[in-house]
Amino acid sequence: MEVEKIRIQLKKAAIEYSILTLLSHGVSFASGINEKLRESNLLFKESSLYPILKRFNDENLLSFTWEESLKGPPGKRYFLTKKGKEVLKELEASWNEIINGLSTIQKN
Repeated sequence: MEVEKIRIQLKKAAIEYSILTLLSHGVSFASGINEKLRESNLLFKESSLYPILKRFNDENLLSFTWEESLKGPPGKRYFLTKKGKEVLKELEASWNEIINGLSTIQKN
């Protein structure tokens, strides 16, 4: 069993779920999303965030507007779409099911 491969897959799923969850709390620049992920110890390179945001945009899970930034040139502020909110709701149910299942297994 390749533990590192499994760890990366788990982390990727947690990061994608976390991005949708963060955007459910409000509109954010990519830098704000990255900062929250770092604060929660889901560390990864900021450059890794952009392909996920692009894919989520392509899948109509999120959208963006261009806005002025206090730190530099205008940037994209991301927000969840209706579809993104629906997908997040489904993921929350799945995530809770997984956590509850793992908790039950660990108690035995």
